This record gives sequence, structure tokens and C-alpha cells, in this order.
Amino acid sequence: MAWSSLKHCNIKGTNNAAKAPNGNMTLLIDNVGDNTPSESAAYNQDDGRWHPKVSAYRLSVITTTIAFGTAKAISFQTGNTFISTTLEWAAGTVIATIFFSVSSYDSIDRGQSNLPNCLAWFFEVESLNCVWSTFEFLFTFKRPRYSSKECVHDLHAYASHPLFTYYQLLVCTTVSTFGLSKAMLAYFTNQSVVMNWMDWTFAVPTTTIFYILGLYEYNNNARIWPSFYLYDRKRALSLGLMSSIGITISLACILGISVFGFYYVWGSPDILEKPSRHDSKDSKEFVIPHLRRRLNSLKISDVALRTTFKYTVHIVVIS
Repeated sequence: MAWSSLKHCNIKGTNNAAKAPNGNMTLLIDNVGDNTPSESAAYNQDDGRWHPKVSAYRLSVITTTIAFGTAKAISFQTGNTFISTTLEWAAGTVIATIFFSVSSYDSIDRGQSNLPNCLAWFFEVESLNCVWSTFEFLFTFKRPRYSSKECVHDLHAYASHPLFTYYQLLVCTTVSTFGLSKAMLAYFTNQSVVMNWMDWTFAVPTTTIFYILGLYEYNNNARIWPSFYLYDRKRALSLGLMSSIGITISLACILGISVFGFYYVWGSPDILEKPSRHDSKDSKEFVIPHLRRRLNSLKISDVALRTTFKYTVHIVVIS
């Protein structure tokens, strides 16, 4: 289906792979040679800027998300948990299943579509035409000059491996951040109001923005923001992830060694019975010799670990 849609759009092939400024990131659409599309006849620069079509289906997805999410947040805030749970079930189960079931019609090739006329308008008609016509009639508003011609095709089908773009990274990190934040609030606090509006923030404005940005990724005939949508960042992201893991493990080891050392050194009963160094001027005269005795009594064969304990304790005591 993807290749037939490309033929319908009259997309030309190319042998040249477009490189990112650093030379390592390759465009998905130019990454596999002759059979890779490089430009689409569905978009003409003379038509003005390109924006995805706002069909009735896409407009329904946006409006139902905003309406149900806002109604759920307000009902929960007012104490109507039954209504809040019902709205969450209706939006998260019934409506989401319906939209997912018919979403394939939104991605089908317009020329190959066999939809009946009673359903074709729901996916093919530009809804903003009515808005611009109304503004022109009432306020003599001049319609903006842009193109919404689309040629739906699966660019990811031409990649030898799944891509990981900045857009996908943004979606993944945002979802993970919101999920972890809500889980921490639920487990360790009782901030139900904060969790409610955090749900609304993620379910309404954040999800709507990501859905609109996703339309630019899926139908990016004009190559808008190629560094954000089309460049494969998997190599750079994998290197960054491995570096982050290495740094995290190193810091965890240093922290573990420090905690173990302080617990062993300061865990002696005679230390706890003596006044602290903030309460007595002569406390250092007792603490430092005691720490040295404790360090010398450690049965540790590793010289590096002994040295780490020694200098860490001396720095803390002297400071």
C-alpha cells in the first residue's frame, strides 16, 4: 500500500543521501537509494506554506480530547468522582477505541480510497474552508495563502531499522516524566488536587500539541523541520544514553562508598557519646585521632578504598 501511494503521488527517486550538518544523521526519506522518495508532487512551493489538512476526523479527535479531559478535571475537582470515572472510561475506552478503529481511513491513499461518499467527507474535506469562507463573508477577512494537499505514505517503510527522531524523543520523555511524577505524588503524598490537574495538563494541552505535531511528521510533504522530524538520531541518542548510564553508575558507586565509610566510621558508640565538633572547641582533638584509629582498624585490602575513606573523612572533619 505504501508503494502504490508513492506511485500515485508521482514521487521521484534519488541516489543522493541528504546529510545533516554534522554528516552523521541521514534523512529517512533519502536513506536507501533508488527506491527512496525525495520529493512529492503533491506539494508545490507556489501554493504557499504547507500545513496538514484539518479534516472532520482530526477535528473530532482534538475537540473530544479537550472536552472530555476538561469535564473530567472539573467534575473531580467538585467532588463528583462518579461522573469523573464515567467520563474517563468513556473517553479512554469507548471513544479511543472508535478513533483507533477508523484511523486507518485517515492514512489511506486518497486516490485508492473506496470509502462511500457518506464517510469520505469525514476524512477528506478541509474543515477550515468553512471557517475562512465565514470570515471572508462577515469580516472581509482575506484567507491565508497555504497548501494542505497531502500524499499519505509510510516513510518509515523505507528504513532498514526503526527511526528515532527528536519528535519521538520529545513524546517519550514527556510521557515518562508525567507518568513518574504522578506515580510519585500518588505513592508518597496525598496531593489529589495536584494529580488531577497534572492529568488535565497532560491529557488536554500536551496531548493536543503532540497530535498536531504528529500530523506534520506523518504528512511532511514540504519537509518542514527536517532536523526535528526526518533525521535519524538513534546513534547520537544511544551514545548519550550510554554516557548517562555510565555517569549514573559512577556517581552511585561514589555515593555508596561514601555512605558506607561514614556509617562505619561514625557508627561507633564512643563517637556518639562525645560532643559534636559544633558544641565543643576541643572536639577535634578527640574526633580526628579516633577516626584515624578506626581507619587503621579497617580490614580492607584495597588501598584505593582506604585512601578514599581517609581523605573523605579528613575533608569533612576539617571543614
